[in-house]
Amino acid sequence: MQGKYEKAMIEFNSPEVQQKYEELKNHLKEIERNFSDPETQKEYSANENKYNEIRELLRINKEQFQKARGRYLELEYQYYKDQREEDKTNLEILEDEVEELEKKREQLLSKEEILKEKLSEYTAEKN
Repeated sequence: MQGKYEKAMIEFNSPEVQQKYEELKNHLKEIERNFSDPETQKEYSANENKYNEIRELLRINKEQFQKARGRYLELEYQYYKDQREEDKTNLEILEDEVEELEKKREQLLSKEEILKEKLSEYTAEKN
């Protein structure tokens, strides 16, 4: 174990590794300085707030979808049991509602992905 440590320290203290280490430290300082910029922080906070709003809308959408799907299954059971035309009409209405909720979910997921990418750009290494 001691031999591995000594070998690693010799390698770490080599001029090439030290130069690369200093370059990385300087690059990190630059990234931290850019991220700490008030304008960057303002943009980041705005995007983070939008992201959180989208996440909340997705949560609400999921609840609405589950409720609509539950109503649909219950009504479907009633329709097959009683064969009432009224139930069939309501099933069609619920199908449309479920489809709309699915479309809304897809739109929200797309917006969420865009905002995730924007947020990760602030912390991603740019070469």
